[in-house]
Amino acid sequence: MLIRVHSDSHVQATEKLTSEIESNLQHAFARYADRLTRIEVFLSDTNAHKGGVDKKCVLETRPAGRQPIAVSHEGERLNEAIDGAIDRMLRALENSLGKQADHKGRPSMSGDQQHGET
Repeated sequence: MLIRVHSDSHVQATEKLTSEIESNLQHAFARYADRLTRIEVFLSDTNAHKGGVDKKCVLETRPAGRQPIAVSHEGERLNEAIDGAIDRMLRALENSLGKQADHKGRPSMSGDQQHGET
């Protein structure tokens, strides 16, 4: 799973920040690592020096053989935006890839037993 971090001119994507983001993403998406080919991270500061809720993180995942999935989150601090985007992406992946797994033989949630068993 390839991870790329991009930033606008108002966010300094230092080696330390990039490394922390990559580590957090690898940990957060470990469950999906075999099904994701790439994760793109886009960091921006929409108001620059004005402050406020202006830090934005857009995450785009590329599941193998499927359309990309993108989410975004904004916060006062960059780590809030990143954490919020990770949470949103985890829900989106569960909805998308979790449904795919259900069609591939997971047990029924209804608890029905197979025919012929008592």
